[in-house]
Amino acid sequence: MKTMRSVLLAHLAAITVAAVSGCFAGDAVSAGDERPSIGTAVSAWRSYKGDSKVTVRHWGAFNMSFRVNCVNPDGTWKHSPYSANFAGGFGISKTIELTGLGIVDGANCWVTADISGGSSNHESGDNFTYKASGGTANYEMRGGTLTPSWSLVGD
Repeated sequence: MKTMRSVLLAHLAAITVAAVSGCFAGDAVSAGDERPSIGTAVSAWRSYKGDSKVTVRHWGAFNMSFRVNCVNPDGTWKHSPYSANFAGGFGISKTIELTGLGIVDGANCWVTADISGGSSNHESGDNFTYKASGGTANYEMRGGTLTPSWSLVGD
């Protein structure tokens, strides 16, 4: 009889193998300015408009924390504080509110992660444009400790 631990470990291994093999990377991307639905992969450096919060849903097989980096239109850099460290594999999410951090409308923003036992400052590559009255940029983190991957999945 399988124990709960062995079932969870098998589940985490399957997620890691799927992420490493790239099965999430081949999903279709919506045309034009339409935002893809949650779970749809987007190509690198695609920019979304109007976000003032960032949520990361963590499916990876590692612990991590993240923060948001922004470059204001005048060239000044702003950073959010790091999120609390959290475990992956179960779709747990954390949100960072960006208002009040000196980030101005039109800033180019992205997420970086520090991965326990892996890379630090691992950049998302998928950017969004900050808007103080905007919604939420939703990212997903997948993969293993040495093979993490990001996706900006819309809002």
